[in-house]
This record gives sequence, structure tokens and C-alpha cells, in this order.
Amino acid sequence: MIKINHVYVHPAFENGNKNLPYHTDKLIMEPEERLRMAKWIVAVLAGAEHEGLNKPSWIRNGQEIKSAAFYKKYNVWHYHCGPEYDAAYPADFQMTDSFLSENNYGRRGGEVYHYSKQGDAIIVIGYSRLHKPFPASGSTGNPLRHRSSTWQAAFPKK
Repeated sequence: MIKINHVYVHPAFENGNKNLPYHTDKLIMEPEERLRMAKWIVAVLAGAEHEGLNKPSWIRNGQEIKSAAFYKKYNVWHYHCGPEYDAAYPADFQMTDSFLSENNYGRRGGEVYHYSKQGDAIIVIGYSRLHKPFPASGSTGNPLRHRSSTWQAAFPKK
């Protein structure tokens, strides 16, 4: 497992104007949503554990999703960030470790951060106020598709 040492925010997410329940850009987020994201980023860099469910966006119930192959190619994950969590599931949730490893037993909620894991870095590419499970990665109208495939240009290797 690799410690997360860098967190970047994709410029299209940072400066975008999407205001949809499933894709809300940072400039449109409410102040408390931006504050929660900033606290999550600080916690990730500090090596803290997290209570939300965290998983690759191309896997459902342990099986790869064919329509999500694009997410696999660019190692796109999503983290259920709260603050609202489904109190009934799971009652005995497990914390997501500091490496942001797969955790299917974390708390599930409507709000989700989408990010690409790249070595010791993550690139935040989106936020969803409502989690729409497994949006087709091949859809040209899906901003996560463009952002996951263009992060290299936004953050060239040193």
C-alpha cells in the first residue's frame, strides 16, 4: 500500500460550472461542502482513517463492470463523504484506512468525491451531491470521463 502524499484538484473541477445533483463543480459547491472537502483533503494528507465507503468505480459486488472500463483505465475511485449517511447500513461499519484502500464496509451516503489514484497522489475530479451508482464511463456527457483522462496534462510529471 502506498501512503497518499499529494492531493490535487483537477482544474476543470476547480473552475467548472456544473450544477447538477450528480456532478457539482467546486465553484458551485456550498461553503460547507467546500469546507468538508478541504477537511477531508487535510485528513488524507495527515494519514487519517475515514468512515465512508471507498471503492474503485469499475467494480460492483466484486465484479468488474464492463461499461466502466474507462474508470479502470484511469484508476478512478469514489469515496462516500457524508455528512448524511445511511444509518441502517452498515450498522457495524469499518473505517477506510489512511491509504484509501478499498472498503466496501464503510458508511454509505449520498455525497461522493470522485478521484483518480496515481501512485502516492490522488486527483479529485468531481463531487456528487447524490451518488448515481456506476454512471457509464463511455458517455461523452459525463464530466468524470474527460477529467479522468486529462489529469496528466493538468499535472505533468516532474
